[in-house]
Amino acid sequence: KDRKLNSHTVALGDGNVNFEKIFKLISKYNYKGNLILQTARDINQEHDKLICKYRDLILDYIRLNIDWFLKLDLNLFNKNALITGSSKGIGLDIAKKLLSEGCNVVLNSRNEDDLKKIKSDYPQINYVSGDVTCEKSARKILEKTINLVGSLDILICNVGSGKSVPAGSETLSDWEKSIAVNLYSAINIIQASKEFLAKSKGSIVCISSICGHEI
Repeated sequence: KDRKLNSHTVALGDGNVNFEKIFKLISKYNYKGNLILQTARDINQEHDKLICKYRDLILDYIRLNIDWFLKLDLNLFNKNALITGSSKGIGLDIAKKLLSEGCNVVLNSRNEDDLKKIKSDYPQINYVSGDVTCEKSARKILEKTINLVGSLDILICNVGSGKSVPAGSETLSDWEKSIAVNLYSAINIIQASKEFLAKSKGSIVCISSICGHEI
């Protein structure tokens, strides 16, 4: 109440704190749910004594202006994104988030009925059904995606499975299924997409799991 806050400085008895550096820190983070927490951690780690000195004041400023910070432009408007394995779960949540940022989203799943249901709820979403564990099918998925949206800026490989059998009882078929779902699903669609991603200087995100750390 006794401090006047604005978008550039905080007026203090012994001088002013410039917020340009803080804005640059904040702009690096895209996951808005952790914005305040991550910013606080970064400020704690900063070696700039002035910023560290006024850490609490800076965080007060962020909290008072939270609506502005939650509307940071992630530069995703009108970007074209293909998300494999996106008819439910993590993939669908990613799709909804990208959609809220203005992306042109293309869903992918083997289950066309699920995709049609999502399309009825979100008419602006496109979809292409198909199995990315098959190289030929992955190429067709990519071709249809380009026909729908014209180019590709973001590829998110979300197909995967955590299903397993007791250690020592794996069969060759179990290994083949696991490798196809968790590895070739990404390889096939990346291979099919790389030419278009190179043109747009796009990004590839592969969703994995913690299983590799647990084994």
